[in-house]
Amino acid sequence: MSKMKLQKVLLAICLLFYVVPSTYGRGRLTAPGQINISMVSIGQTYSFKKISGLYYEVTNYIEDGLKLGIEPIIPSRNKLASTEFEPIPDISWVKLEKEKFILKYGEKASTNFYLTLPDDPKYMGKKYQFNLRAYTIDYPQSLSLTTQILLTISEERISLSELIEEMGLDKLKFELTPHRCLISNFPLGKKIDISQFTGKAFKLSNQSEQKYAFSLTVSSSTENSALEISNYQVGNINFLSFDTGEVIVEPQKSKKFYPYLLIPDERKYRNKEFVFIIKAQVLGQIPEQSKSGIIIVKTGGK
Repeated sequence: MSKMKLQKVLLAICLLFYVVPSTYGRGRLTAPGQINISMVSIGQTYSFKKISGLYYEVTNYIEDGLKLGIEPIIPSRNKLASTEFEPIPDISWVKLEKEKFILKYGEKASTNFYLTLPDDPKYMGKKYQFNLRAYTIDYPQSLSLTTQILLTISEERISLSELIEEMGLDKLKFELTPHRCLISNFPLGKKIDISQFTGKAFKLSNQSEQKYAFSLTVSSSTENSALEISNYQVGNINFLSFDTGEVIVEPQKSKKFYPYLLIPDERKYRNKEFVFIIKAQVLGQIPEQSKSGIIIVKTGGK
């Protein structure tokens, strides 16, 4: 496959993570405003979790015990993101893994969705939109918010294995270190540079023969059993941040990045143990080509 063709069929995921608040009094729901899924192929079924490495998540900032539903819907033509897109022809193309939730305050409703494209050449090169609508159930005032999912179907057929081979990702080698970082007596209410606090350098090492750009995210998933963190409570992903979300590393080189942790000074966080999962993957590429590291934090008390 030529480089020109490869650029046309590159599977890419772009998420705009500005939040869309839906308010009632002081409460709100938040979710991604827009998700772009580009160059998927007809005749394939895609798991959003598998191709993005993320779950679709809606956060509850309304009250404890909130009942929430999530559903895929076809947008009306006057509510499309742009004139380039059409409403998805059949909402049955989209299946949610989980649709109903009961959430604590600050908890996320996390779900995966599957996208199945018919094996029909008439859909090649098309651009479609569907929406994911989150809505309250049995709440005094009905609240909802919508995430736009923008879908671009490739003009050609390509399999995931072909994509990995053509891009040389089968030869990709990199490491995220440290793999595991233990912190005791962590202070609350202060934004702490973890590297400085522990004396450990966090870095990405590119052992490949070409330059790569890596994305850094905080994961809420504990699916990777190799991390051996099942006995720990996963910390709020909003508490951990980085000095940069993108790290460009030259071949056979390493580059440092700096994680910062701020756990609020509240009674419920005192004398607790939390785990935070850092995930690195080649920017915009295949999530299977990812590495994870964990930070286990034991907080102090007053």
